[in-house]
Amino acid sequence: MWHLSVSETSLLALSDRELDRLNGPVHTIINREARMHYNPATNTWSEQQAIKTTYKNFDSNGHCIEEGNYAPDGTLYYISTYEYDSQGLLEKEETKFSKGNPMRSTPSDADAIERRIKIAHWKENNARNTTLQKYTSTLEANTIYDGRWNITEEEADPSNPDEKRTYWYDSNDRCTDERRYKNGQLTASYKYQYETDDYGNWVKQLVNISLPEYPESGFTPIAIRYREITYY
Repeated sequence: MWHLSVSETSLLALSDRELDRLNGPVHTIINREARMHYNPATNTWSEQQAIKTTYKNFDSNGHCIEEGNYAPDGTLYYISTYEYDSQGLLEKEETKFSKGNPMRSTPSDADAIERRIKIAHWKENNARNTTLQKYTSTLEANTIYDGRWNITEEEADPSNPDEKRTYWYDSNDRCTDERRYKNGQLTASYKYQYETDDYGNWVKQLVNISLPEYPESGFTPIAIRYREITYY
């Protein structure tokens, strides 16, 4: 059982909306992704139909109260709902799949801490302080963060430490560049470009890729991601 001081509890009881780096009174986010198709006959790229991938609903305090994931065919795969205590810590979670019975779970204190720890340290602008060291067992062991709690380096799969990813961010904490390595060799580079709404939240992300075996191609578009955001 974790025992938190009053100051630690208030530090960790911060909203998922802040954790997701969202500005303004966000109510709902619906994510869609469209793949890009290359026509060699015309040497042009065309955008395919955008497919729903995920969604999130937030309450007026910024806590995620419901989120869902869509299957590739566009049908809803699962829905998760969340309830919080008076301090804003996760108290109950229920996940229901499109087939089968709901899977219920009540998070431990450690789960609640993990859900809040990243934004807590981002708010404090200190990626390595006493709270993090105390609860480090709940976090990824092979992930490196910057002073604003953005992931700068991680193992793509903890069971395969030979695969690594590195990330770079702009001043608004949006990832702009990603590089993937295997056995120390670069396998792919990604660049991300954004369009934002009046609140500064991105609503369109263009994904470009460059492969070292095709240096003459440079960066080419592979996908466009959209976020439909509604506000209170």
